[in-house]
Amino acid sequence: MRTVEQNGYKLELDQSNQALSLEIPERQVGQSRLLPTLASGSLNKQSFVSASALAAKAKLFDDGLLAAVEILSQRSSEDFGGKAYMLSTLASLLGESALPSGRDPVSLILAANRLGGSKATVPDWIADDVEQGITAFLSDERASKPVGFYTWTKELESIFQQDRLLQCELEGQEGIAAIVTAINSDEKLKTTYKRHINLISKLTNPLRKKDLQGLLDQKEPLIPPRGLHFFPPSRSHETDLVQRLFGNSPIPEGFDLLSTMIARIRSGELTLTPSPDSGWYDLQTWALEPLVTPESTPESSHLKLHESYRSYLLDLFRSLMSLTREGQIKQLDIPCCGSAAMLPPTDITICPELSAEPTLEFYLRRSLSYRFVRRILSETFGSRALERVPRLTADGATRSSLDAELSQMEGLFYGAYLTVAQQLGVPIQNPSGLGSGRGSQSDAELFLSWLNHLGQDLDLSRDTRMMVPVFYDVQRRKTKAWVFLGWTSAQLLVSFAREPQVISLEKTGPQPATALMHPSQSLLSEGEKPRVRFTQSLYNLDYPVMAEIYVERILNREEFQSHCTRYETAESILSHL
Repeated sequence: MRTVEQNGYKLELDQSNQALSLEIPERQVGQSRLLPTLASGSLNKQSFVSASALAAKAKLFDDGLLAAVEILSQRSSEDFGGKAYMLSTLASLLGESALPSGRDPVSLILAANRLGGSKATVPDWIADDVEQGITAFLSDERASKPVGFYTWTKELESIFQQDRLLQCELEGQEGIAAIVTAINSDEKLKTTYKRHINLISKLTNPLRKKDLQGLLDQKEPLIPPRGLHFFPPSRSHETDLVQRLFGNSPIPEGFDLLSTMIARIRSGELTLTPSPDSGWYDLQTWALEPLVTPESTPESSHLKLHESYRSYLLDLFRSLMSLTREGQIKQLDIPCCGSAAMLPPTDITICPELSAEPTLEFYLRRSLSYRFVRRILSETFGSRALERVPRLTADGATRSSLDAELSQMEGLFYGAYLTVAQQLGVPIQNPSGLGSGRGSQSDAELFLSWLNHLGQDLDLSRDTRMMVPVFYDVQRRKTKAWVFLGWTSAQLLVSFAREPQVISLEKTGPQPATALMHPSQSLLSEGEKPRVRFTQSLYNLDYPVMAEIYVERILNREEFQSHCTRYETAESILSHL
């Protein structure tokens, strides 16, 4: 139900069979000047928010969450052994017992320990190998250059390079055996290693390659000469697809990975539905699927989407996929492959009411993804750690704990879902047990409060323009990258495809003063009811702009943002890249 009070009358509307039509009359990107942040746009000028703005809020929160988790997992606490402890302990054991003949995998562990910030002494018999290994790794920007939030602090940069080096394949049976023996010799070390493997497979996704767990707890493990990784990278839908298509064949001219993903999602060949062993990245990408297949969502019967709006949703999917991937890039595999006419004041005009884009399934799935990551982090670090540790930003730590902010993000997205579902007339899915836990009304109020104070959200003022690698094309000797170029806007025209049903109309107060009326118009006579006119609404739609391109080198955020600021438009940015 929707209640409208206007011109001295109260109107009750039944929206259960209502349907809204969404259209973007004109959208031009190439020559338009792009904005670096959402806050530099029109956030304070309307009571409507785009799905992009909510996604941008999620992106900034996710970056800060992952940055805090990286620090947590590097350092030790009373409930958790950190990677710094694990690597320093392992390095000490290897330095005492490993044989020079097993130096390749051993030197990799010692080099990672050094990259992570350890000042431990490296044994003379392997010191040269360690230094040469570090030099070779750092010279390969595609593998070692920190991107995304990993450039915020020196500690995050070190963690990025440490873990990326540990993703390299271990080659040499004696060296692998020395590492396995060392881990098996210390129960805390072994437990810590297993917990880290579990964390990265759940926080990102299942591992693409084999780790060392299968060799632990065995009296005489059979050591393969290669194919093992200390911290293997994680799989993703996009790299699964490109490897399946072009793992061993040249990539054709004009191939666009995101366009291929979209086509296969629409045909049913590719589903983003999470599996029982999926990690958070799968849930994050699953939340974007409704942008590609809006006709399959529960809200679709209440919407009529024009081709212009469908095209916009596909571009939004592209942009949000690239932003989501950037946040998880350290762990992900990068395989080598107008105004309405004035109406008489006695009429009641009903416009479509939306507080956010009607992408309900996206909001619902995003809320569920935060519940998932809260469970994983609580199981890994303990609930007390989440209550003590703040989220990180490029400017430092926030004032709230991860626990409080996770609850807020669950509630924010569920509140957006609840609010827009009510405005569309869509039945609520699973109203109990979702969101922040403080109840549906509280979550809806949280979303509306956030909407009314968008300009005060510091996350939306942060610049997230970036470049993220997807795969390396061996034949071209270039990296295919997704680039987020900035923000632009368009007008979203919303009208009624099916009008809501008028249930009741009753007088509640005086009619408008005659001074406000045109001389040819008159007040309603006694007993006469006003006409109800259904019209349309026009909203400003902020959205991100991205592209998929080949590059010779990866730019970090600072480098890429400087480039975008210099050239301003999408066409100029890409032509000078």
